[in-house]
Amino acid sequence: MSEIKKVDYIYVVDSNGTPLMPTSRLGMVRRWLKTGQAKWLV
Repeated sequence: MSEIKKVDYIYVVDSNGTPLMPTSRLGMVRRWLKTGQAKWLV
């Protein structure tokens, strides 16, 4: 029996507010936030 892995997806919005594809690459999202290529939505 195989294990079921839970994947957390992050929905990313670029700096202009355009929605991008959801991703599970947390390091990449962190880098985009740091460089200003993405922004937090609250």
